[in-house]
Amino acid sequence: MNDSLTQLRTLTEIIKDAVASKEEEDSKKLVYFIRRSLGQVGLSGQYEESEVLIQAYIRIRDKILSGVYIHNFLPYLSRVCYLIILEESRKRKSQIKLRQKLRCLDNIQAVSEQSSYSEAFSEELIDSLWDSFSALTESDKEILRLRIVSGLSWREIAIILVERGEEPSFHKGLEPKLRKQGERALVKLRNKLSSVDES
Repeated sequence: MNDSLTQLRTLTEIIKDAVASKEEEDSKKLVYFIRRSLGQVGLSGQYEESEVLIQAYIRIRDKILSGVYIHNFLPYLSRVCYLIILEESRKRKSQIKLRQKLRCLDNIQAVSEQSSYSEAFSEELIDSLWDSFSALTESDKEILRLRIVSGLSWREIAIILVERGEEPSFHKGLEPKLRKQGERALVKLRNKLSSVDES
């Protein structure tokens, strides 16, 4: 319990100093990193550093209270902030796309009942794809979901898996390892689909 309290105090101090723009070296580095990351994804002026810091504080506090011990706060905090920024960027991009699609709805003619999705893909093919995907391990399925469905980079996937505790730590070999796992999962999926097609 004392460890958790010490960790919470450390986290609170770093966040408080960063939000207050104090001159401590760690706080300055963190704020600069967040500002630069916001600029890289086009969120400068749309999303404040303090918003990122408060969200990061809530996430990390919950981690500490659940028993996670953070060995080095600044890199960990930076990764969490980066992930929050990427999530916000993706959310805003999807909102923009949705608004554009809604604006275009008036110009789109209603699709007739005859031209259904099932004409392009047979029900049998969809079933065999689902069966093949279901046969993969949970780990392989999650990698493919994050990579293909969510469109995340290998770095983002690595950060998420470390955050969830599914990977012990973030290290330079983690991204290549996950990339290899993703490639192997796709090969397994293709092989399973091929065997279904041939039978």
